[in-house]
Amino acid sequence: MTDSDKKMENMAWLQEKFQAETERIELPPSLTSQALLHLLEDVEPEEESPPPQGPAKVVHPRWGNWKPWAAAAAIALVAATAFHQFGGSLVANGNLITSASSSAASASADSGKPDESAPGNTAFFSGAAGISYASDYSQVRTLLAPKESERVEYYQEETGEPASGATMDGVSPEEGMLKAPVPTNPLTAGEPTPQMEEESAAISEGDAATGSASEKSTAPPAPMAGNALVTGDAGFTAANQQVAGVEESDIVKTDGDSLFIHTNTASSTPEVVIVDASSMEKLSTITLEPSYGASELYLWDETLVVMQTEAPSALPFQKGISEAVASDNKSYQKAAQGETPSHSGMAESNTSYRDAFVISATLFDVSDREQPKEIRRFEQDGSYVSSRVSDGTLYLVSQKYVWGDSSDEDTPLDELVPVTGDSLNQASQLLEAQSIVYCPDVEIDPVYTVVSALNLSDCQQPANTKAVLGSADEIYMSKDNLYLAGSSDGSSTNLVRVAVEDSDIHFAATGKVPGQVLGQFSMDESGGYFRVASTSFSDSGTVNNLYVLDQSLKQVGSVEGLAPGESIKSVRYLGDTAYVVTFREVDPLFAIDLSTPSKPKVLGQLKTPGFSEYLHPVDSSTLIGFGTNTTVAENGAVMENGMKLSLFDVSDPLHPKESQVFYLGNQGSSSEGKENHKAFFYDGQRGQIGFPATIATQVDKDKADPLSSQNEITFSGYLLLDFSKEDGFSIAAYFPNGGEGNGVSALGDRIRRGVRIGESFYTISGQQLIRYSLKDYEQSGSVAL
Repeated sequence: MTDSDKKMENMAWLQEKFQAETERIELPPSLTSQALLHLLEDVEPEEESPPPQGPAKVVHPRWGNWKPWAAAAAIALVAATAFHQFGGSLVANGNLITSASSSAASASADSGKPDESAPGNTAFFSGAAGISYASDYSQVRTLLAPKESERVEYYQEETGEPASGATMDGVSPEEGMLKAPVPTNPLTAGEPTPQMEEESAAISEGDAATGSASEKSTAPPAPMAGNALVTGDAGFTAANQQVAGVEESDIVKTDGDSLFIHTNTASSTPEVVIVDASSMEKLSTITLEPSYGASELYLWDETLVVMQTEAPSALPFQKGISEAVASDNKSYQKAAQGETPSHSGMAESNTSYRDAFVISATLFDVSDREQPKEIRRFEQDGSYVSSRVSDGTLYLVSQKYVWGDSSDEDTPLDELVPVTGDSLNQASQLLEAQSIVYCPDVEIDPVYTVVSALNLSDCQQPANTKAVLGSADEIYMSKDNLYLAGSSDGSSTNLVRVAVEDSDIHFAATGKVPGQVLGQFSMDESGGYFRVASTSFSDSGTVNNLYVLDQSLKQVGSVEGLAPGESIKSVRYLGDTAYVVTFREVDPLFAIDLSTPSKPKVLGQLKTPGFSEYLHPVDSSTLIGFGTNTTVAENGAVMENGMKLSLFDVSDPLHPKESQVFYLGNQGSSSEGKENHKAFFYDGQRGQIGFPATIATQVDKDKADPLSSQNEITFSGYLLLDFSKEDGFSIAAYFPNGGEGNGVSALGDRIRRGVRIGESFYTISGQQLIRYSLKDYEQSGSVAL
């Protein structure tokens, strides 16, 4: 073996040992990297007491020849060990900060001001899968700059050299990323440093950012909480939610004793009414700020969360903005020097420049139902996308568009950076630059997806907010991950995995799949894999696909080209099988085997008239399909003709069957339950389903056409149906709007939800709560809302 070979062997051994020891070595606090360097180089530290008299230290020949490498490796070891032992203080909210700047960052968070100690360079900290956190606001301005006015050089990931003639619109994310050259490990030039490897491993839960998908698929991560069937308990029906243990918001919540009802949700006079379910007594009313869109509720223990879409002028915590913006905005610096800024959007008036809406989450202590108390109010820039509650933490997602010109140095930062407001410090504050993420796989648009985590069990704990550059239209959440899905042009869908644990949120991986995702039920996580169905559009028509991705969001397997010319109408995952409904003329229900993630395959399909817009699992072998019936007109055109309920027997996925069918009305019939699963009531224990419905039928068969828009509305209200595998569907009760007649006269006060508590069923509209007995379906009480 040559000396060179021995040297390489020793290097490999040294690196392996240091990496192996990183997880368990404990260093004394006094042993700094500089002191360790001096020890390894046989040089006594400066400004130290003279060494005791005695023989000189003897250095082993191997170390004597390897001082530079050993010193570098030891320093790397110290850095990695420090990160391992003190990661909570060195990495705040997933953003790397130095010990010297940590106190400044903390002070900044408390005061609502951006961290002025942040370095003024353009280097990003890179985490897992190339995800980069900004270090200061100048980087954010650069990323947001209009393409035609700002040319940004990209750096080749491997060489660190500018790409020849590369600009923001000339290099794909795969070819280069907007960042400085990646720091290298002196032991293995060109590879990430141990510190970066530690951060990447911590964020991506052990999944390396490199390596082939096929290699990863052979050893999947440990199973995660998946798509378990969600059923009600013996006392009352739980809200219809996609994932067991992950709560979804709605306009009505109950704990079995009280009903919490959000009324006038999008109006100038929204309220939350609390009603005792037993006595049907209105206990209290919470008056809210005017709402301009989504308004929904959560009930966690004795905390009621009211979420509303509001105008920025409603923000009560504006006083912190002007000071925060002034510290990093040149227009304020000019104003301080007596100059007149070119931009008129000063802090006093710049709410008009920010997003059209903010989403607020107001927390109330409702332990005393008659006197609810507001305990906290949190506000977040942008339009509401969605939210979830898991293990007592609220995860709130909004989308903020950027209207200001980032290339103009006088543009105030709160026109470019998301703003949050919190009653904990009675001030609004700019999101710190170090909490803004750039993902190489996500297209850079002038829009943020903002994610906040609030602890509902400890309302005094500060919120954790981060934002990623890019849009998200849909979310899916498991117990461990929040997935963001967004498409800017419809040709592909950007995906971001956000690892969550209580209030900690880490952007862990990014990816992309062709086509567009229909909604949250198109996505699912099971056994450590993320599955997503999409419809791709092209000049030649549409095709449908299903992709299996690992935790790095790299493709492991796929089924592509399903049902050319059709589009996905609904998706549901049951364990290792996906059921996908597409439609053009008939309803193909595809059963797709996902038991081998790298080789998903179509097992069977069923074609029936119409299409299911919502699929609900009854058990592992039965699905309910709720959607639209279709028929073929005389001219050959496929026409919608009322609503349709189906029971699908999928006990043999190779040969799925439509075992039961039930039709409702003719053309003109509708139900919110087809498009919104929260309006679909399911009680598996009693074998009942329910939904609001408007039924239009032909009155005179000799004159009316079932496909005519002249069909009359013959019922409007709420339908409760019995079902069983053997007997199919039958209507148990009609609950009309207003509680009388056929409900047609009260169309303006439509029933929106139905809830079961014990042996009573409650219908909720905008103006009235009505209780019915489940024994005879007669009214047993009502409350005006």
